[in-house]
Amino acid sequence: LITVFHAPTEEDEAASVVQRMIWFHTNHNIPWREMAILYRSNILARPFELALMQAIWERHGEWVRGIPYQVFGGTEFYERSEIKDITAFLKAILNPQDQEALLRIINTPRRGISDQALDTLTQINRTKKISLWEVLSQASSDYDLSDKALNSVRSFVRLLETAREKFSHPPYGTTLKWFLDTIDYKKAIAEEVKSDKMRAYKWENAEALVRTLTDFEGSLTDFLGTIALDSDKWAPKDSPAIENKVNLMTFHSAKGLEFTLCFLVGLEDHIMPHEKSLLTGSVEEERRLMYVAMTRAKQHLILSMARKRKRYGKDTNSNPSRFLFEIPKELLRVLPWGEIR
Repeated sequence: LITVFHAPTEEDEAASVVQRMIWFHTNHNIPWREMAILYRSNILARPFELALMQAIWERHGEWVRGIPYQVFGGTEFYERSEIKDITAFLKAILNPQDQEALLRIINTPRRGISDQALDTLTQINRTKKISLWEVLSQASSDYDLSDKALNSVRSFVRLLETAREKFSHPPYGTTLKWFLDTIDYKKAIAEEVKSDKMRAYKWENAEALVRTLTDFEGSLTDFLGTIALDSDKWAPKDSPAIENKVNLMTFHSAKGLEFTLCFLVGLEDHIMPHEKSLLTGSVEEERRLMYVAMTRAKQHLILSMARKRKRYGKDTNSNPSRFLFEIPKELLRVLPWGEIR
């Protein structure tokens, strides 16, 4: 039977999908590479990526965090520029000797440290053979910097020192929200991105990271450690690491592929069928696409949706996809979103 569940929110939907994956992996011995999360649009991947990274499961009697995954045809959550910026800030706050992180965020958002000023600072860093953080901390009128650049450097150092004190104890999510407000990162996104939709999407990503850190149980160091999953440690000894990852892809990308276990997620009207198809009268094409996606499953097929989903920065109520009502009832098994079997 095809399992169907309806979750309260997109986060609940993602958490339930990942818990079901762990259940199938543990009870049916299905490898991660034989599982796929399929969605109509790449924009739906974020909550599932976060849930996969934060998942805790038992492997050979040992509790581990994170399920390895790969995104096809899209950028993984932690590879997006806004998330790289924020995690670079967190890395620099935890360890100011992290030169790569410092260089990424020293002028993000723009704070008046020009490329020329940065060249001067890194030259001092190399000549004196001291860390970039020491160069910044010792910034004085002896440096060949304009007054504006010098004041910006000192302000940047004070910002990181204040943040380090605040991040020395939980709640980390609240502190990260304070930090993003302090540097006015939302405004920085608005200045960098022209499209209103993309601005909203990037800010939603930043807010998702705040929520993830709020829910995270562990230190800030542990949290940053989950960002770069070492896929080798999940790999079976007799197969390449890349084969042992959950697959995340769009319905279109999945054409021609098959998996033992498939999750079709975000099955809501205006997502599937896509709202554009409702305007252009191409719903039949969407119906065929849904059929193609459903037939990617070799053994187990699970369909899911959420009652609420963020759209352009706002929580929006959703209705189940009209296509779900076209599936014969005798083929469906409807379960509560929190029940896994």
